Amino acid sequence: MDAKHHSYWIPELFLQPEFILILRELIEFKAEELKMSKLTIIATIVSKEDKTELVKSEMIKLIDRTRVEDGCINYDLHQDNSNPAHFVFHENWESEAHLEKHLASQHIAEYMAATEDCIETFVLNKMTHIA
Repeated sequence: MDAKHHSYWIPELFLQPEFILILRELIEFKAEELKMSKLTIIATIVSKEDKTELVKSEMIKLIDRTRVEDGCINYDLHQDNSNPAHFVFHENWESEAHLEKHLASQHIAEYMAATEDCIETFVLNKMTHIA
């Protein structure tokens, strides 16, 4: 037998159309449940013009530390192409509790201290994925 061909024994039950249908419905239900339970964050930050590079570098420091946090699904930073002072974080968390733990973390406290008086506007939208 070469590496491209494998032979597996599959119980007869698993090949029945009814079983496959039930399994498919369960997978779809669990996928929908995950979509509805996760928390999406859109955080918009506009730095003061003379503080853009400082704010950007401090936000970049958050990325790796946040992505390994329990409950973090994704944590992505974007910068506006026409306004370099405008940033957006797109985040997904397993729950509100995971987000709250993140917001109370040491690295967020360090970011807040480093960027004090450097932010023009900050808006945090908590959203639910619907489609």
